[in-house]
Amino acid sequence: MSEVIDINGTKYTDEDFNKEQRYFLKQIRSCKAKAVQLQFDLDQVKVAEQAFANTFLVSMETKKNEENSEKETEFSLTDVPSSGVSSAGTQ
Repeated sequence: MSEVIDINGTKYTDEDFNKEQRYFLKQIRSCKAKAVQLQFDLDQVKVAEQAFANTFLVSMETKKNEENSEKETEFSLTDVPSSGVSSAGTQ
């Protein structure tokens, strides 16, 4: 049984078309299939791009937090006056 194709309300089968028209129909089907595949691939790439962007932002935030933590440590060590530090055994 041949596939029925509806074009502007008229139904056709493969036998209704000449060789050139069948070729064009194959090209149309191929283009539609490729468009579907390309959209599928694009969806994957968009999700992957977003994941990489999010991971990058998390990495940047982590680096920023580490740098701030290092600065706080440096500040707290240098902020202690030397006269307020007592050695064990010295009073």
